[in-house]
Amino acid sequence: EGCRLPGIYNPREAEPAGLITVVGATAGAPEVGQQWPGLDVQAGLKLVKMLQTNLHGQIAAVDVSNYQGRADPLAPDIKLQARRLGSEIFWGHAPDEEYQMELTAWDKIKLLEDNLRRYGRIDGNRPYLDIRTTPPYQPLPREEPTSKAGAVARQPGDEGTRA
Repeated sequence: EGCRLPGIYNPREAEPAGLITVVGATAGAPEVGQQWPGLDVQAGLKLVKMLQTNLHGQIAAVDVSNYQGRADPLAPDIKLQARRLGSEIFWGHAPDEEYQMELTAWDKIKLLEDNLRRYGRIDGNRPYLDIRTTPPYQPLPREEPTSKAGAVARQPGDEGTRA
């Protein structure tokens, strides 16, 4: 309901319980039972409600610290923090506040659900994922190095340098 619960909760304690936390709010905490103030918190809570799908267990937090570009106008207003490996998903603007070229919140959710089906993870096994526009920007997947970069095969007796 967007009201403050009794007690103070560490996000690391909320995560095992399957709760999604909203982090990066500017306003202070209200009295117990009162609604959380601030447009940033309300935007984060709206997104949390939308994420109550099979994605719920994949997301640790909704980060609203750059809401309306207050820290960096070129960075996403909202980021999602995935539960595993600390990946970030660049969400973009709050639901119903998307700009012209930006995907809608429901299109972004469909994209994350597709990643979950394909990779077993919403982040597609990547360190970060930018889903603000289509096609989404997905860096190379995380992988363990199989060979040493820059390794050169040498022939026996080829220890010297060549000019």
